[in-house]
Formats: sequence, C-alpha cells, structure tokens
Amino acid sequence: MRGLDLGPSVRRLRLVLCGPGCPRADAHGPGEGGPVKLRKYQEDAISAVLDAVTGGQLQRVAVVLPTGMGKTVIFSHLSRRWIMDRCTKVAILVHRDELISQAVDKIHQVDRDLKVGRVKAGTWDLDADVIVMSVQTVSRPANLAKLEGLASLVIVDECHHASAETWVATLEALGCFSPGGPPCVGFTATLSRTDGRALGTVFQKIVYQKDILDGIAGGHLVNPRGKLITLQAGLLDNVKVSGGDYQVADLGNRLTDVNAPEEVAKAYAELAGKRPGVCFWPTVATAIRATEALKAQGIMAATIWGSMDLEDRRRTLQAYADGEIQVLTNAMVLTEGWDAPRAEVCVIARPTRSPALYVQMVGRVLRPYPGKEDALVLDIAGVTMDHKLATLADLTSGRVKEVQDGESLAEAVERTAREDATAVWALEMARSIQDVDLFRRSATLWLTTDAGCWFIPTGKGFTFLWPDDDDPELYWVGWRGQGGGGSWVSPGGLALEFAMALAEETAERDPGYSKRTASWRKSGGASAAQKDMARRIGLEFAPDVSKRELSDLITVRLASRALDPAFLKVKEARRVSRQA
Repeated sequence: MRGLDLGPSVRRLRLVLCGPGCPRADAHGPGEGGPVKLRKYQEDAISAVLDAVTGGQLQRVAVVLPTGMGKTVIFSHLSRRWIMDRCTKVAILVHRDELISQAVDKIHQVDRDLKVGRVKAGTWDLDADVIVMSVQTVSRPANLAKLEGLASLVIVDECHHASAETWVATLEALGCFSPGGPPCVGFTATLSRTDGRALGTVFQKIVYQKDILDGIAGGHLVNPRGKLITLQAGLLDNVKVSGGDYQVADLGNRLTDVNAPEEVAKAYAELAGKRPGVCFWPTVATAIRATEALKAQGIMAATIWGSMDLEDRRRTLQAYADGEIQVLTNAMVLTEGWDAPRAEVCVIARPTRSPALYVQMVGRVLRPYPGKEDALVLDIAGVTMDHKLATLADLTSGRVKEVQDGESLAEAVERTAREDATAVWALEMARSIQDVDLFRRSATLWLTTDAGCWFIPTGKGFTFLWPDDDDPELYWVGWRGQGGGGSWVSPGGLALEFAMALAEETAERDPGYSKRTASWRKSGGASAAQKDMARRIGLEFAPDVSKRELSDLITVRLASRALDPAFLKVKEARRVSRQA
C-alpha cells in the first residue's frame, strides 16, 4: 500500500493514521455543549445550501434526502451556524401542530444550547434563537402580520407541501419572496406532487439531492423488498380521483367491499410473520377493521388516527416502541414526523398515484435497527386498467424503471446492470449495496467511522479495513490500539469477503470482543458512567438513550479520531485520481 506506506513499525502506523497533533482517543472533544458530528453527506448538504443562498443569486432552495438520513440533524446544524455567524433568529415551519414537539426534541438532541421556541395554537414563544412554527397556526389571516421581519433564515420541513396556498401565504409574510428578504431552505424526501401545484413556483433549485439507493449504498438505510398482495381484479377501476390521487372515502369503500383488511391480515401473517410493522389505510374505518383482522390472526395490533386523544396516542406509540404491539394501523397520520427504527414491514393498503406519498410511507421502515436485515413492503394490487400507481421504483429517482414482485431495490439495481451494460452507475451502486449487505448480515458488530471506514470494536482497539491503493476491490486488514500503536494483519490486499473473515477472526482473539447479538446489547438505558464518558468526548444524546446506542456512539467517535485523518486523505487521493 504505497499511499500510506504502513509497515511493521508501530510508531509509523500511529503517525500515519493519526498525524501530528491529532487528538488522542482519551482526549476531550469539543465540550458538553458541542453538537452531534455530521456525516460527510450532511456536511456537503449544508455547504451546498450556504453556497447557494449567501451568493445572492438564489433565495429559495431545496434539499432532497430520504427519510432516515438525518434531515433534522442537517437543518439543526444549519440553524446553529446561521445564528452563530449572524446573531439573528431562524424560523422553522412544520406541517402540523403535533409535529412541533418532535422537531424541538430533535433540535435539542443536536445542540441543547440553542434556545428553541414554539408557535402553535395558544402558544407564541418568539423570544428564542430558533422558532418552530406550525403552518396550521401561523397561516391564519390574523396571524400572518406577526411574521414580518421575524427571522433572517426560514427552514421548511417536509417542503413538498410548500406550494399549497397556506404555505405560500406564510412564506410571503416571512419575506421569502421579497428581494432582500430571508433565504428559504426546504427539506423533503421527495419534491414530486400529483395535485397540479408546481413546486418550481416556490423553490428555484434543488441544491443537494440523494435518494434511497444512495442511503442503502452508504449503509444509512436498509434494503427494501417488495411483495404484492393481489386482491380482486379491477380493484381500482372506477375509484374516484381527486387532486391527482384516489379519493380516500371512495377508496376506503372499495377496499371494504373486497374484504381487503381481512386479506391483508392473512398476507401479513404469511409473509411477515412476527416482524413489527405499520399499515397505511385510507380511512379510520378501514384501519380499525384491519386491526381487528390482524388480532384474529394472532397478531397484536392497534390503531392510530388523527383525532385520537393525544395521551392515548402517546401510550399506543410507546407500547409499540416497547415491543408490546407488533403492528400499528393508521389512517395516514404516521407518514411524517414518526420515527420507529424497529419497524420492518410497511403495508401500503392505501394505493396511491403520488410518488411523494409512497416515499413517505415506505420511509418509515428504512432506518437501521439491531437485527434488522432489510425492510418488507407489502403493496395492495389488483389487475387494473390504472398504470399510474406509485411503486418501489419511485424510490430510485428514475434510476430503476421497475422493481419486480419479490425483488429488493438492490436486486433491481443488479438486474439493471446486467440488462444495460452502459449503466455504469448501476454497476457501481450494485457493488456498494452488496458490500453493505455483507456487513449487515455478519454476526460480528461492524461499525463505520464518520468518514466511512469499516471497523470492528474490541476491548483494546479497532480491527479495520483499509482500501488498497491500486485496486478498488481489494482491502487490507489492520489493527489500531485505542491508546496508539498498531500493525497490519493481512500480508496484502484481499477481496472483501476474505478481508472481512480475517478481520473477524483477528477481533475474536481479543477478550473484550463483543458480538452483535451480545446479551448486554439488549439491556435497557445507558449507565451514568457511559453518559459521563460520552459528554467528555463531546457527544450529544437523548435522555432515554439505550446502553447499546450510546456504546456505539462512543465507539464510533473514538475510532473516527484514530482512523479518519488518514482515511480522508486516501478518499481525497482517490477522488483526484478518478478526475485525472
């Protein structure tokens, strides 16, 4: 490996991996008030936004990232930087009143030093650094005048709503359409709509974009696999269409007529087994009926709906998070602002023509979770004359034209690569997704540093994979001690499968080695000692963080400090080489 020249010398390994002045693994981080560290693509998204809006040419821009890739983390960091640079307020717009608390909680997880206010029915807390506002409240005519000059930056969460009249009126009141007014930055999983309202009338440019395939290839999302639940032929024929999509009441009646709740429950029991999931139905009546049908199959289920008592909803969602409920059915209220990484199965029992809505529904089950290898998407379908239904292919930004029944997105990419020899992106993407899949299915606990270096934590250090200088498909295996020192384990570059096997064998020799399935990783909340350690190295975490989650956060921070200074140099050298 000429690029790093790591030989048997322990001192040389320490210098190359860490470099002069690099913080030791036991050194303190940026302090207790420091924000959660960004992933590389999150940093790139912020840079793209700032480059676009500070140049004066663009005032309203959008960032498109799949659910699960940290949009809230990005705009929380963006808010913090904006406030520190300008000492002015930032306004964040959310779709509904009940989403405000979730946004505030996430912002505080990123940086608890930010003073965050709320504006919703009965509450106008404007004396804050960041003001999270419900469009339901501020778009009322009597309230719009209060928004003038409120903030120097406006952030729009789930900005695919932003072309609606209430949103446009709110943005106008905030000055986002006035020359010299505050920049507006929208965040969403998709900018597509079916109601005829062009988002181009609001946003001038998408300045940063990734889709679900990028998330899978980077190891940030799990790979979804689709299965069809075929009901009566002509299921959607003659169902009324309103605003470009199926009218929910008419669709609900049609699904009831063909006993869809009962058929879906049988299919869930057969195809999903004991996997936890969420079912999206068009109406409260169909969602409740589906819950009863699931219970009849021996599946513990519960229903969530819009007008449900908030305390009852909180208890139900907590029971689901605790594993007491296997399946949640809902009438389209869990499409946004609901995070449940343990959910593995998504039932699209609300067929839709809207790629935006489809992406929102499927996105609920794509977050990684211990023991979660992939996600299962069950689509209601029938032999129909309507060929405009959104499908798994809509998750790929048009890169895959079709995902076949039973096929995963990764398999669809591989098939595309085989069928179209000119699809270079498909070949590269298929390789990246296959690599991530290998790590996920391993019984060994593999983690990645902030810069993307795969490693196994052990009691004394980290066993890691290092890219070969000359062959992008080969990896060296190395070991790095937490306090410094280390050595190469492999005699040269190895194919990924062999490199992984050697790394796992090496890690298992360390008495402190712990498997992914270790019993302690299933235990409850983090200990006081863990939290003290996390604060000393500058980590932020939720008050109810689990022992497993905080352990992984600490480990990644320490490994990143040890490995990333050199790893980033390797990545940059490769980037320059590809461009040459």
